[in-house]
Amino acid sequence: MTKTPPDQKAFWDWLARQQAERQDMSLRQVALQAGLSVSTLYQRRIYGGQPSLLTCRKLAAFFDFDEDYVLTLAGHRPAVPNYDLRQVLRALYPLAPARLIDQALGALNYVLGPTDPAGDRPQPAATGG
Repeated sequence: MTKTPPDQKAFWDWLARQQAERQDMSLRQVALQAGLSVSTLYQRRIYGGQPSLLTCRKLAAFFDFDEDYVLTLAGHRPAVPNYDLRQVLRALYPLAPARLIDQALGALNYVLGPTDPAGDRPQPAATGG
């Protein structure tokens, strides 16, 4: 049984999924192929502890994942909260008319593409059929 702290669980779960997708590679195989110390990776996995920045970077490269994503999972970067952009703009500019905020969101949609109702994630383009 591992003693991994709850805040590190996401990282180790991600690593286990990557191992499984690579035909159940052992942690030893992953460490060797990624250029990491086998003992360090085992110790951190079994006894808990945050993987180092270098470990995260090497694993991200080995599994062909975005480095920021892996660093966030490991707790080195804060996760980006999911804010409602309209509420953020209203909080920043409480005296701004709703029409002005709608225009600002419209301009962002024009530049970035359509967003979801919360106003913060691009949506796939609609296809005609």
